[in-house]
Amino acid sequence: MADRETQQASAAGDRNSARLTIDVTPALRGRMKVTAYHRGVTVAQMVRELLEREFPETKAGAS
Repeated sequence: MADRETQQASAAGDRNSARLTIDVTPALRGRMKVTAYHRGVTVAQMVRELLEREFPETKAGAS
């Protein structure tokens, strides 16, 4: 039987994903939601794009 993370990732459509939980202030959460709405994306999509820009893939062995 699949574990909870696998079930959640599968529900999100990506079996190779991991869930992150962070604490943010209500004000920051509100700004994130408004910005995502104006961009026509979900907060999750917006944060994934931000993380991809900040932490791009590198060649194997490179740091």
